[in-house]
Amino acid sequence: MNRRALTLSVLALVLLSVGLIVLPLASNANAETLGAWNPTTAYPSKIAESSCVTSGGYIYCVGGNVPGSGPTTAVYYGAVTSSGVTSWALTSAYPLNIYWPSCAISGGYIYCVGGATDGSDSQTDAVYYAAVSSSGVSTWTSTTSYPVYVDAQSCAISGGYIYCVGGFTFDPFSGASDTAKVYYGAVTSSGVTSWTSTTAYPETIDGESCAISGGYIYCVGGYAADSAYSNGVAYGHVTSSGVTSWGFTTAYPVSPANEACAVSSGYMYCVGGGLESGPFWTAEVAYGLLTSSGVPSWTSTTAYPFITDGTSCAFSSGIIYCVGGGDGTVTNAVYYSQVGSASTTSSSSSTSTTSSSSSTTSTTSSSSSVVPVCPSTFGGVLMPPGATFAYGGHTWVAPAGSDGLGLIWSSYFFQGPASSVPPPMLMGWAGVYGTYSGQQGWIITFFC
Repeated sequence: MNRRALTLSVLALVLLSVGLIVLPLASNANAETLGAWNPTTAYPSKIAESSCVTSGGYIYCVGGNVPGSGPTTAVYYGAVTSSGVTSWALTSAYPLNIYWPSCAISGGYIYCVGGATDGSDSQTDAVYYAAVSSSGVSTWTSTTSYPVYVDAQSCAISGGYIYCVGGFTFDPFSGASDTAKVYYGAVTSSGVTSWTSTTAYPETIDGESCAISGGYIYCVGGYAADSAYSNGVAYGHVTSSGVTSWGFTTAYPVSPANEACAVSSGYMYCVGGGLESGPFWTAEVAYGLLTSSGVPSWTSTTAYPFITDGTSCAFSSGIIYCVGGGDGTVTNAVYYSQVGSASTTSSSSSTSTTSSSSSTTSTTSSSSSVVPVCPSTFGGVLMPPGATFAYGGHTWVAPAGSDGLGLIWSSYFFQGPASSVPPPMLMGWAGVYGTYSGQQGWIITFFC
């Protein structure tokens, strides 16, 4: 689709034949899963690598890469409803032809940081902001420049501050590279007051997707260290003094770059992304609960209608709207999906299941209660809280505590080769493969 075809190695799970998995008696109406993806009003042009955000019942999409003509100044907006996007209208043009900017909204203003203006080494340090309303976007105004020239970084706003992570940078002396730099600044009706460096990300990264919930920032995947795509998920506490620290949490099911992640009601949902090896893109959609201890697990939900990267997604009132992207052939398709409009229900008797793929089957349900189906831990070893587990050059610490609703953290280690997928993963729970107590195997952590 341009620089770096946005590819990554999918976590290879060779599912082996297993015996009976006995599910507890429960009716599991999963209110966090996504329902069917529905097409809605197409975007006015084919587009990839734009930045879309929502506010006040409207979606605003800035810039992007248009096939055949490159980056664009076009900014479109439309009303979002339970039936999709009603229409798209052109509004105030962005001051630069831009793709891969990162935009965020707060207090009725949109702030857009960096981006690329042409080729792979055409990053900008420009930051612009504008008021948003039901009439579109007002005239864009320049504000404090970002400390480096950057694109494919990820920015999010919380508590009156914008936090921007990583990105692909260009220095006239050292050339282009990924960065681990993280900067933050106060956002006001007069722009971004200043930028300050804060705790660096645990690895150099670009094409990751970050979002903030409950005072913590969570970042998924990306292209790490100019050498490999990452399934790493890191999180940190955000304050008026920056990001206090970063720690890795449960890895994402695949290793995507340029996936689109957004938050709704304390859950992060991630859509698509580029992969390092064939098929080079994914339709994977997964979600995870966001806590002060990280993401306990990732659960696959309704797959996107096509394999894609460069798509931009945003939530409004429990509905996610995704714009453009594609599998090398860019599209103007726009889809939306409702959180909690599908569920899975277990029978009232023990169930024998055999898994042969990562797909799930859902039926509609009006129930919003959630009764967890705890995973089978047969063959696993319970890890004590605080135990460490190494994977992909990272060190993970088994969490402790509960969710305040009677569910407690549990972490289990399953010794064996990567091909010997343990029962919890066959039930949809995410796992990480690495080393614990000198032995290799899978680790699964969960609330139950």
